[in-house]
Amino acid sequence: MDVLFFKVWKNIFLKRLIYLHLKRFIGPNQKFNSRDQNISHPDSYYFTNVTLNYNEINLNYLWDSIKVLSFGHSFDREIKAGFLPPSIKTLTFGNKFNRAFKEGSIPESVETLSFGHDFNTLLKPGDVPRLVKRLTFGESFNKIINEGVLPQSITSLTFGSDFNQPLSQGSIPPSVEKLTFGYHFNQKLQPGHILPSTSNKVIIRYRSKINIRFRNLIIPQSLTYLNFGQAYKKFVDVPLKHTNIKTLVFGDAFNQELNENLVPSNLTSLIFGDKFDMVISSSVLPSSLKLLIFGKSFNKPIIPHSLPESLKTLRFGDRYNKMFLPGSLPSSITDLTLGKNFKFPVCYQ
Repeated sequence: MDVLFFKVWKNIFLKRLIYLHLKRFIGPNQKFNSRDQNISHPDSYYFTNVTLNYNEINLNYLWDSIKVLSFGHSFDREIKAGFLPPSIKTLTFGNKFNRAFKEGSIPESVETLSFGHDFNTLLKPGDVPRLVKRLTFGESFNKIINEGVLPQSITSLTFGSDFNQPLSQGSIPPSVEKLTFGYHFNQKLQPGHILPSTSNKVIIRYRSKINIRFRNLIIPQSLTYLNFGQAYKKFVDVPLKHTNIKTLVFGDAFNQELNENLVPSNLTSLIFGDKFDMVISSSVLPSSLKLLIFGKSFNKPIIPHSLPESLKTLRFGDRYNKMFLPGSLPSSITDLTLGKNFKFPVCYQ
């Protein structure tokens, strides 16, 4: 077999032919503005990444070579079982699509599924294929997620800005590792109902008028990244000290005083938004902290010895202009960024 392969490979004509076919298979995204344009293309059966920018209902002419399929903004037709090839791994719907699914509408091969802006249809068990790992809803989606609707394979789940439905136990599969809520989400977070024990990254994009309470929320030990979003203003009323969170990010609206019980003891990165301007008390920051970033409004003095010796990177915004007293800056710092308004000499302890 190896001898035959090398004989074929050494043949210049065959070698060029093989390269030509491989090049066609790994080509860029192909966009078609009409069904006829797609069908008449001489190389259409080679394409693996296709975008259909038209609104046609008869889709059973798509080739089995397609692995990435995107529908344009105007597409809004019923997807019948068997229309889409079983080779598809990534499926993206455009902004206008808002149709209910039937059994077999989406191929079982799909691993990444994304809906556009207008999609707001109640999902039933089986609508989302059992192998989907990444599921993204558009801005308008605001339907309840019943238990068993989302498959146990999902590791990344993203809701759009309008989603604001209560989530009961079992709504979020235990397999989810990254969970993102939109700007309008304002539901009570029941212990064990929202954050699966496997979650390691949670992003919450709150708008300014929402101040959701986190009291009694059970933070899974798997969670290492927590981002409260740009508009979140109120601190979490659940102790974070004994969690395994490594990265904690606050948005531009946050401006609350920290205390020792609310900062994870294993934290390595702490990032504040533009409005934070509070004094950091001694013993609040853990000895594990390596990166600390302040926003543009921060202009409070650094209390001597309030920053841990583990700190490597320290960044201030443009408004910071306070003198560093002896003991304010740990000698461990290797990356120090000061804003354009800073006028004092820098002295490490």
